[in-house]
Amino acid sequence: MKKYLLLFSLVMLASCETVKTSMRTLASVKPKNYIITIHGLSGSPQSFGGLLPALEEHLSQINPNYEYIGKEFKYSSGQKGAEIERFVSEFENYLIKEIPVLNDGDRISIVAHSQGGLVGYIWYLKTLDGVDLKQKAYMEKVNGFVTLSSPFWGSRTTFLLKQFIPSEYVQNFIYENFNFGDQEVTDITAASEKIYDYFSKMASKTSVNSYYDPRMLNVIAVVPETKGDELKKGFLNSIFSDLKKQFVKIFDYRLNVGSRWESDQAVNVSSGRLGFYYYSDTIVQNITGEKKANIEMPDFEYSRFFKTDPKVIYVEGVHANVGSYPNYAVAEVPDICIEPDKCQHPTYIHILKHLANCDDAKNLCRMDRYNNIVKQLEVAREPLSKESSESIHSELRTFNLALDINFPKNFIPPKELLDSGSVMKFLQVEYLNGNDPKKQLAVAQRDGLIKSISPINFQIRLGRFREWGSRIVNYSAERNQLNIQITGNVQSAGGPEKAIDVNKKYPLQMIINIPGLKKRKMVIPLQPSYTTFLDLQLD
Repeated sequence: MKKYLLLFSLVMLASCETVKTSMRTLASVKPKNYIITIHGLSGSPQSFGGLLPALEEHLSQINPNYEYIGKEFKYSSGQKGAEIERFVSEFENYLIKEIPVLNDGDRISIVAHSQGGLVGYIWYLKTLDGVDLKQKAYMEKVNGFVTLSSPFWGSRTTFLLKQFIPSEYVQNFIYENFNFGDQEVTDITAASEKIYDYFSKMASKTSVNSYYDPRMLNVIAVVPETKGDELKKGFLNSIFSDLKKQFVKIFDYRLNVGSRWESDQAVNVSSGRLGFYYYSDTIVQNITGEKKANIEMPDFEYSRFFKTDPKVIYVEGVHANVGSYPNYAVAEVPDICIEPDKCQHPTYIHILKHLANCDDAKNLCRMDRYNNIVKQLEVAREPLSKESSESIHSELRTFNLALDINFPKNFIPPKELLDSGSVMKFLQVEYLNGNDPKKQLAVAQRDGLIKSISPINFQIRLGRFREWGSRIVNYSAERNQLNIQITGNVQSAGGPEKAIDVNKKYPLQMIINIPGLKKRKMVIPLQPSYTTFLDLQLD
């Protein structure tokens, strides 16, 4: 009997030790933070360079309560006929395959470059509005979403490809040799049907989904300034060399104002910001039963997709690695950045700070480690750029004006309306130095300043005389719908170099006057670095 009691005691003791070991093992299992990169047009996971290893290393030091796991999503960019919806579907399948199980404490971070930002946010909004519970589980785990130079409002670079290379043979040669998909180029071009459709839909749902918050950060780049810094002068000279003057003449994103280029060579500043001002006939008619004959500034709303508005950071950088200055490419983080005191990359510090989210006490950051890493990054970056996000923002002047005009079913629009060179004949404004009565354009096209609403302390310019793509017109005969996108700028009445309040909305008076349709009078709010969108149903 004693033998049995002894045996029983030993078994119970062993069982207790096994349970204790199991409990310790469970306690030591950390929740996972997946960091997923989404590349851009014709890109690949290599577009991000050494981003993921650096993030895994630094975030593990800052917050060791999580296991950080980098993931690289590659989709079928460059394939003929492939649309953004296909890329979104591929992302859904990727999540199921790569992260089959999500535990309670797990979370997801997304870092997306260029077109990848569109893929990511369309996936998020599709899931938010859908019924796929599996995808919703992933969406609800997103607690950090960074976009790098994403063309939310389209790219004028792709417009130039389609507009000024009329030869289908040459276009196909470019698509094949540069890995550009023909349909994705169409989809991300400024004023595309795809982009306007999404924003029309988003405007109608903008106040519905305020519960969820992916904590989005839009990082927007501008070409490094050339004055006063020999390194930056060398940067521009190395890229453009003898073609520099011609490049400026043809593609000048400065829009005749200020001292800055307001683009990263592919995406202008207003297009890189997801938030926008909007007015929609459809929404107003659903609420009031009728459309407004005269639209005033108070009739415009500001988009609210998520619980908090996406944060915006401005940096000096370029869209992709060009020449011998990789430190300026917004997505391609050099391998050396795993050593923060040697990392001169323009966006890495902002990506790291946003994903660490140490302002939230719930994250239990090791603040001594966080501050040390951030300080090293700041010191390393200083020789290349002393410009802060706030100082860059204060110098910005450009805006986007996007018009989605829907005609009555049997209406045939005049040909002049469908031409970017003559569209302003129907979008009537009063120019500062008078109007050409035949073309309704400025008498002095090179000037093109619009007469301001009193008090006259600012001036607005719509488009630019010699800039390709500052006025884009895209007509769909099937829908009888006209998309117009105009890039312009606001400047002080004292001259383009004078400071303006970039946090203020400036009024533009316009009359849409198309023969056979009712006139629409409107006062449109325009703000530097923002897009204003009008969804109009004409009678």
